[in-house]
Amino acid sequence: GGFLRRELDFYVKNEVMHLDDIENAAAPKAEEYLSKIRAIRRCAMPVIRMVAQLEEFQKKLWLKKKFVVETRYCLTLDRVPEMLYPEICACDAQWQEWENLYALSEIQPDLLTSQSVNRTPEFLKENPYLVIDTRHFSREFTLKLLASIEDLDAGLDGVCFHSENFQALQVVDQYYHSGIDIVLTDPPYNTTSDKFPYRDGLKHSSWLAMIANRLTKARSLLSEKGSAFVHIDENEHAHISLLATCIFGASNRVGDVIWINSSKNDQDYISMQHEYIVGAVKDASENSGSWKERKEGLEEIYKAFSDFRRKRGTDWKAIHKDALEWYGSFADSNPIRGSKHYSWMDERGVYFPADISGPNFGQYRYEVIHPVTGLACKEPSSGWRYPEETMKTRIAEGLVHFGDDHTTVPNNKTYLKETELQSFTSIKYRDGRVASKLIGTLFGEKKPFANPKDVDISSRLLSSVGSAESMILDFFAGSGTTGHAVINLNREDNGQRKYLLIEMGEYFDTILVPRLKKVVYSTDWTEGKPQTRNTGVSHAFKIIRLEGYEDTLNNLHLRRTPEQEATLTQSGESNRGEYLLGYFLDVESAGSASLLDVSQFRDPFAYKLNIATSSAGETRETTVDLVETFNWLLGLKVKHIDTAKGFLTVTGEKRAGGRCLILWRTLSPDSKADNESLDKFLTKLAVNPADTEYDFIYLNGPHTLNDPHNKVHLIEETFHRLMFDTTNFESLS
Repeated sequence: GGFLRRELDFYVKNEVMHLDDIENAAAPKAEEYLSKIRAIRRCAMPVIRMVAQLEEFQKKLWLKKKFVVETRYCLTLDRVPEMLYPEICACDAQWQEWENLYALSEIQPDLLTSQSVNRTPEFLKENPYLVIDTRHFSREFTLKLLASIEDLDAGLDGVCFHSENFQALQVVDQYYHSGIDIVLTDPPYNTTSDKFPYRDGLKHSSWLAMIANRLTKARSLLSEKGSAFVHIDENEHAHISLLATCIFGASNRVGDVIWINSSKNDQDYISMQHEYIVGAVKDASENSGSWKERKEGLEEIYKAFSDFRRKRGTDWKAIHKDALEWYGSFADSNPIRGSKHYSWMDERGVYFPADISGPNFGQYRYEVIHPVTGLACKEPSSGWRYPEETMKTRIAEGLVHFGDDHTTVPNNKTYLKETELQSFTSIKYRDGRVASKLIGTLFGEKKPFANPKDVDISSRLLSSVGSAESMILDFFAGSGTTGHAVINLNREDNGQRKYLLIEMGEYFDTILVPRLKKVVYSTDWTEGKPQTRNTGVSHAFKIIRLEGYEDTLNNLHLRRTPEQEATLTQSGESNRGEYLLGYFLDVESAGSASLLDVSQFRDPFAYKLNIATSSAGETRETTVDLVETFNWLLGLKVKHIDTAKGFLTVTGEKRAGGRCLILWRTLSPDSKADNESLDKFLTKLAVNPADTEYDFIYLNGPHTLNDPHNKVHLIEETFHRLMFDTTNFESLS
């Protein structure tokens, strides 16, 4: 209420008291002013208190870490135990999805090692890169699958959150804090286009506020050597540039990439043909910026010279002439022109004749004999680069380029294959229509998603600024381009990059997830069907769906107990007013399902929320995944999940350190029997809270365990504390 009280004071001083006139006011007039002020404040202060209560309650609901309402695992068959293959063979929904994604019915018998398509374990073994989705299987199947994986989180290549991105960034904070290497994201450009899947056309201040708290949160997730890149166009470029400077600091802004993606000329004034990628690092003193990229157009150059070689054989001069003509066919803006000096070829490959003069004037002087004329070649004015014996060796190895005769200075051969890398450059050329065409080939539709990012641009940036083990975050994931780029890069160099994608749109299920499943299976697609079935890669990713803010509101219930009602009735009017103006929302909403109903923890596998469906206004009763929610709240790197004897166990390690054992159980009315079961189970596991195997043991429900080191914690208490902890958010404000 501080803001409203200040506004009230401002109003009183300027609209009621008339400060300019008060010096000359008589006592009765001054008393009139004071009477008005008292009346206004008596009316306004209760309203301010009520509004403040509402605002604080809304803030609490917004900042509350949201429940996980769905957890799915998608993984290639090579990671699934063969003992589960019969259940997969019997799952109609999975086979229907495979038909929709991969057109299995079009596999020809001769493409398989032994058989055409049929639902047998043998077929599954021969197609290891088909992706299963646990949404199609029972909870028992999923638990058996998870139990078979020894290091669960380490084996995941990606995590995809279907959620409003601020809420997801809140939930992942404990897990990924200072663990992200690259942020690459593509926010709404704040245009007035009605085709864009996000809300656009906001005032600049509203748009910036939306971007600011998310980018600030993302910065806190970056490692000290981390970097961040944000796609944008001219509409908000100036504003987000200033925002990035404010968030990261001027010394950590690394410049912008100019992506020339259009040749349109139909705009008034200046027709914009490019977009921007705004760049920053978390700490320039930790990130030296030694970023390299592979030169553009190399594959085209190598192919062209291969064609010249087939045509001309070893007529190197003819090849040189063909190369000059070929380079000249490209516009100056084409990046291939940047390599036009590589116009010669020999048995080793494509090269350009580089300077061979010495760096120190006159250091090496001797005669170099031309191989054709037998006469001494013209010498560089500063002498030769190498000592005489080294020069003779290089000539013998064919590493010196000679002119037609001895009247020209020889050159050093610098091979293109040895100089493929260059500093990461600020200008990128890539037709923006390529990205739309690519996603069209994946789904067999002309334009299934508006304005997708370009995979090639993303891949080049990620490979240049990161490593083969980078962790990459995209919190406006859109159609999943960043995930696609990561999969492509890992396929190319056997890297271990991982991705975290966050997206709230309905196309999460219709575009983003199917896209990842498709590009894992094959590299080549036409009209939504794979053209190759032997280019798949082993892959696994997890899908998390979070409760939304509206779901939190929909599951609130204000309850006043008879005891509370009696107390209020007996209280004076002043106390009742105080309660209504300042406390009743917090008190009477306590125990709502969306605010943690601890009574439901007696059966933690049946915690329910009414979750909105895609249909306007409709909700569906949904079982909350308390196990997964708690793992994220703890920031737990999950090692193993298993079930036995009525217990679900999770083992892992907190990001901040500490080995954890989490025990989930369904409690009975008999607490003594529950405790006996717990003791027996821990004895079977050979777990004793008094030893040092685990630093933390969490379990739901009361217990009678011997705990001399205070390592046993109630899940309910820890859950509540972490779910409503806003320390990290307040530190960013």
